[in-house]
Amino acid sequence: MAVLLYCHRNGINYRSSIGRNIVFELFRIKFIHPEYFTITSDFLKAVKINQLRFWQLDRGETKPTNEEYCRLASALGITMQEAFDARQLELFNDEKNDTTTNN
Repeated sequence: MAVLLYCHRNGINYRSSIGRNIVFELFRIKFIHPEYFTITSDFLKAVKINQLRFWQLDRGETKPTNEEYCRLASALGITMQEAFDARQLELFNDEKNDTTTNN
C-alpha cells in the first residue's frame, strides 16, 4: 500500500497504458504545463464525464470515445481542426520512428 500511495502522490502511473495519451495531448495544446490544470466538478459536468472515467482517460488507461474527445476539445476551447491534428499526429510520428529505426 505504501508503494501505491507513493505512486499516487508523485503522479507515477502504475497501471499499463494503451499507448499515446491523446487526452493529455489536448491539454498540452491548451496549456503550457497541463499538469497544473485543476479538474473541477463544473468541468466534469460540462464534458459529461464522471470523475472515475476522466482519470482513466487522463492516465491513458483507456481511449476516449469520439463524443468524449469532441466534448473535451470544445470545453477546452480547442478548434476541431487542432483536435483532429493532435489525434492524427500519432500516424505520422510512428512512420517517422519506423523509418529512422530501419535505416
